Amino acid sequence: APIFYYNRMLRIAYEIIKKYDPDSYVTIPGLAFPSFLDAVLRNTDNPLDGSVSTGYELKGGAYFDAIGIKSFPHFDGSTSHYDGNIGGLAYDRHSDAAVSGIARVKGEFEAVFANYGYDGVTYPTKEWIVSEANLPRIQFDEFIGSETSQRNWIVKAYVSCIQNDIRQLGIFSIAERSANPADAMDAMGLYTNLDATVPYQMSINNEGWAYKTVSDILYGTTYSTSLTDALNLPSTLAGGAFINGNGQPIYVLWAKTKDDLQEFVLEDYEFPSSLFPGTFYALPWHFSNTGLNDTITDPLLHLTGSPIFFVEDLDLLQAPIAYFSVDNPAEVCIGESVQFTNLSTDNSTNFEWIFPQGTPTTSTQENPITVFPTAGTYAISLKVTNPAGSHTYIDSITVLANPIANFNYQITGNQVAFTNLSANATTYDWDFGDNTGTYHPVHPNYHYNMNGIYPVRLIAKNSCGSDTILFNIDISAPPIVSNISIIQSCDSPFVIHYIDNSFNNPTSWNWEFEGGNPATSTEKSPYVTYAVAGVYQVKQIAINDFGADTSIQEIVISGHQNEFLNPTICEGDSLTIAGFVFNEAHPSGEIQLFNAMGCDTILHVSLNFEASHEIFLTDSIEIGATYIVGGSTYSVAGNYTDSLTSVNGCDSIVHLELSVYDPTSIIDLDVMQNMHYYPNPVTDWINFSFQLTQKTAVRAAIFDSSGKQIASIPEKTLPIGHHVLSHDLHHSSSGVYFAKVISNTKVWTVRFVK
Repeated sequence: APIFYYNRMLRIAYEIIKKYDPDSYVTIPGLAFPSFLDAVLRNTDNPLDGSVSTGYELKGGAYFDAIGIKSFPHFDGSTSHYDGNIGGLAYDRHSDAAVSGIARVKGEFEAVFANYGYDGVTYPTKEWIVSEANLPRIQFDEFIGSETSQRNWIVKAYVSCIQNDIRQLGIFSIAERSANPADAMDAMGLYTNLDATVPYQMSINNEGWAYKTVSDILYGTTYSTSLTDALNLPSTLAGGAFINGNGQPIYVLWAKTKDDLQEFVLEDYEFPSSLFPGTFYALPWHFSNTGLNDTITDPLLHLTGSPIFFVEDLDLLQAPIAYFSVDNPAEVCIGESVQFTNLSTDNSTNFEWIFPQGTPTTSTQENPITVFPTAGTYAISLKVTNPAGSHTYIDSITVLANPIANFNYQITGNQVAFTNLSANATTYDWDFGDNTGTYHPVHPNYHYNMNGIYPVRLIAKNSCGSDTILFNIDISAPPIVSNISIIQSCDSPFVIHYIDNSFNNPTSWNWEFEGGNPATSTEKSPYVTYAVAGVYQVKQIAINDFGADTSIQEIVISGHQNEFLNPTICEGDSLTIAGFVFNEAHPSGEIQLFNAMGCDTILHVSLNFEASHEIFLTDSIEIGATYIVGGSTYSVAGNYTDSLTSVNGCDSIVHLELSVYDPTSIIDLDVMQNMHYYPNPVTDWINFSFQLTQKTAVRAAIFDSSGKQIASIPEKTLPIGHHVLSHDLHHSSSGVYFAKVISNTKVWTVRFVK
């Protein structure tokens, strides 16, 4: 997108941020190319062409306060240069060359600012941060990279940023991106890779410990240019002097690395006598991890490429960290004394509390108490200080008001809709005045069964207390006729006692009784006589001062009765009726039942039993074909038994004799020909006549109409020619029969009558 679109976004952000947080710094971070900054500074946010015009008088530099640059010395040119003697790149892959890139890159961007007047005269200068910086722990390709150069660089980079008026150093990144780095960016971080790390078990690497050491020692100190100049460091050494909150000097010194891929260098330096205190403590880069230090009494120092901190007192003065807690932060009430407990670091010496709307509103006590007379959410701040600096912690508390109970209501007949108007409450107790208990909805709808005046009470509660309000609700609704209840006699003539179940307090009634004596009544619960049982219509009108309601219902009058039940069940099963068990041993009986009116019914039970059937099947299929019996499928020769359920629910046992043949091995598929049977109808003997075209085994089976096999003719191997198979049926009963004559290649099925 055009650069003036970027400037437009920058202007919008700047104007909004400055309106609501005027003390903040709007920063454009992560810049790697001075040419991009040049484009921002030479254009407005005019969406047409970035030119200056009405409404677009200011260019991009007016809409930010600080700039963030990148410093990755392994590829930003800090660790290599062109050497004409060799006609190519010469390398300077060591930590001092790497850290020199911070000042060099800043200088390149400062030159762009100077071109557009951001020199502190025409326009204000900008603040500076390094938004991304690091070098890899491992060397890749031609880049710099080692654990020693990395942890040396981070200390030197910190000092370089201070010396070059850079306000912030952003390390890339919090942890290495991979446990097995594949490129230089993967091997940068203060922790080892966190992907498979158990929470709170992360491992700080050497760069991380070096960064913590420099932070523990130099955080809250002030860089001293004059004291640094007084060190009179030669060109082979680097470092600086800092002053802590107690006015004590702290020095960080090292010998400049100078050879490619070498971090070891040794240089002697004699501390100026005017600055040497007689005894120093030398703290290495890993001091925050190991606590190791050396006592120095000789001003002649032996410096290496690894920075060393020199302090006069091992009890390092550091700026405090503020923190506090509230004794009961979730339940602070108006007028309640609130105890605040200081949990700041032990090196805090002064405390400045601010309690908006509190009494008091401020305090310098370590653990103050205050009271909040007004409900609301308040930002409580604690600022702690010591000679090294200060720190502020802010947290919010919510002060609850006491609850105020209130409600209104809308009556519709005997239905009431309540609207809860309570304030500051979290829970509610409703009592609707009809002795039905306590309810807890916010906005209930309630149905009253009777007219009357009901005292409705609402108790509104929160953790600070409760409040109660009571209103009398007047329910004055017409009657509602409900289902009629009756009490009847069981013998004719039938006397019926009608029970009125109407709601809302009816005061008079009109009844009409179809077929009853009397035919009408004005009683509340009348008695009516019916000559015979049956279904009758009853009309009821209930009346009070507010209206009437009418209902027409049917009632069933029945006395003592006899009922007959003749169910059919399977042989071996049982049937339970009203707790009584009927089966083949107890197939019949009488049961006394009572209806809702208390009149008994005599149930006469007599069972019928359905016999189970056993069926025998003999059949053959070709190889590869299937044969289905019920839910079972067969394709292999054998004898099988299956249970089938008939339409009446009783099981039948099916026996299948299945053979499988290969049609390609049969010379003549029609080995059984000229088939007929006689006589039909049969008197005594049934005869099956057929012609065989080759020697074949033949058998037959006879079945009744239910499929049960009743007879069989054993298998015989018969020669070519005419044959008759016969069977005597003179003992069989009359009916319909089936027969199957079976050879190896054919099943002949016939139906006949005896």
